[in-house]
Amino acid sequence: MPTAVLYTPEEARRFRAERPPASAVLALSPDARAALRGLDIPVRATTAVYGDSGHARVAALVRRADREIGRALARETALGVAARLTLRHEVQMVAAAAARLWVMLGRSGPGPWLVPEPSGWAVAEERAEAQARLLARIAGLPESFPDPLRQSPFAAPLRWLNRLAARALRSRRVALFTAFQSGMGPLAAGAGALRPPVRAVALRGFRGHANEHLRPFVALWRLARGARATQTLVVPATPSAAASAAARRALGALTGPAVRRGVAAFEDSLLAQTALTEGLVSEMGALIALLRPRALVAHALRWADDAALGEAAAAAGLPSVLISHGSHPPPAGGRGGVVARAVLAPHAEGLLVSPLADAALVQSPHAEAAARAFDPAMPRRRIRPALWAWRGLPEPPVRSPIRTVLHAGTFKRLARARPWMYETADEFVEGLTALVVALESVSAARLVVRLRPASECAPETLRALLPESGRVEVRLGGSFLDDLAAADLLVSFSSTTLEEALHARRPVVLWGGSMRYRHLAARTRPPEPGDRAAVYAPARAEDLGPLIAAVLAAHAGRPLTDAELAAHVWPAGAPDAVAVLDEIAVPLPRRGLGIEPRELAP
Repeated sequence: MPTAVLYTPEEARRFRAERPPASAVLALSPDARAALRGLDIPVRATTAVYGDSGHARVAALVRRADREIGRALARETALGVAARLTLRHEVQMVAAAAARLWVMLGRSGPGPWLVPEPSGWAVAEERAEAQARLLARIAGLPESFPDPLRQSPFAAPLRWLNRLAARALRSRRVALFTAFQSGMGPLAAGAGALRPPVRAVALRGFRGHANEHLRPFVALWRLARGARATQTLVVPATPSAAASAAARRALGALTGPAVRRGVAAFEDSLLAQTALTEGLVSEMGALIALLRPRALVAHALRWADDAALGEAAAAAGLPSVLISHGSHPPPAGGRGGVVARAVLAPHAEGLLVSPLADAALVQSPHAEAAARAFDPAMPRRRIRPALWAWRGLPEPPVRSPIRTVLHAGTFKRLARARPWMYETADEFVEGLTALVVALESVSAARLVVRLRPASECAPETLRALLPESGRVEVRLGGSFLDDLAAADLLVSFSSTTLEEALHARRPVVLWGGSMRYRHLAARTRPPEPGDRAAVYAPARAEDLGPLIAAVLAAHAGRPLTDAELAAHVWPAGAPDAVAVLDEIAVPLPRRGLGIEPRELAP
């Protein structure tokens, strides 16, 4: 009988109710696995068929696809820089999802495979057919292509209103922003408090939300009231038919059969986003001409409207500054170093380095080292954290004799993942399971797990799959900063929370469902009261409990010192990002617009 391959909990519940013939189940997500608990046939997690060697194989397939699409895009003169970046990064995502499914199916057995269909079940005798059917199902889920650009049914009046608002918003010092999310909002507010003030205006692409058509009215109303609040204009795009045709030709250059099946499943979305990104550039350029801004401040320049705004700003001769987004470590040597570099470099493009940026503002020594490794020629400025760790910790609560270990990780969904450097959802659960077990041997300690609501592993799924323990709390709401202030130690695999904890002078332990990758250089030897470090990692899985016990004992009530943090945190003299914005409110020299896709990793 075939092996059933199920992804969503709805598919798993339908399988349980209908019981089509199958000898076993491969659950592609913890949600599906939890929905099948107690089933009378074997249910396997993806970690049974997808380990470190699988990650390495997927990374190689993605690297091959990235080189092929890069060469093909270099020949497509109908595509601007933004459209090329958009398509290239989306192909990286699609290639990773397709390759991961291909590897998992190949290691799950010889087949056949039972795959859910919108109505009924299909038996795929061949691995390629099973992969294609699963990709078609996954591509149809909203979370597989989140918040894409769309066409507006009221594009013409929205364009006219945007032009009216842009003329009204023009002032002596205007700075463009790619968004006001995370720390970008407070950063823009700080720029508005300068003397003379810098007015912050964000240009975003239309995504189909009803209230987006009201943005010009909101901007004009705020302006009439004399408010200095940040302003956002939502820009509609007419898709470029020439860009769509060029993108289709570029996709045809991909040669790997497993990746090509992924592209076929996602092709409509890939073409639409490329065509809409190309269409955004000219409209954003028209608004830039009316606003007459002095600079662009970007949190990302890698995809869709962010990249389109970067290209339009470059065409207008505006200096562009990219603030390092997220946590970007330099590629390390040793075991897995080659694979790590192959995934870290494309991940950094558009978030840390970019052909559309004239300079980078780097928030930590790790970001500076990574930027130097991936784009040595790009000018860089050190700043105190602005997009993460930009708020100070609240007053810590009265210390309890029970020590708190805070886990704050970031697993990536199948359709939006990079291999090797990120945990899968099943690896996330397995790493937490091992952590819960290890903590049972640590006296006077509890575990708080902060979980971001996301498909593949819902809170109820995590609670159902973790071992029972009176020491564990899964937390959704509340403030991360409150939890960090109360924590004695942070545990994570590869997340920005690691650097946030270091800035809060909390030690961190690197741990996850695999030991293949270390996001930061870590010490494996347990600390002693007079001999400590900032970052630790167990040398072996069985060392996790003793290491956590030693870290808690050595660091209890004693924050990390400046000397211990020297490799992770800028010294006190690092400038504030708002002060840097004050400097760049006058034009900076541009380093030129690089339009050719670059080789960022060997």
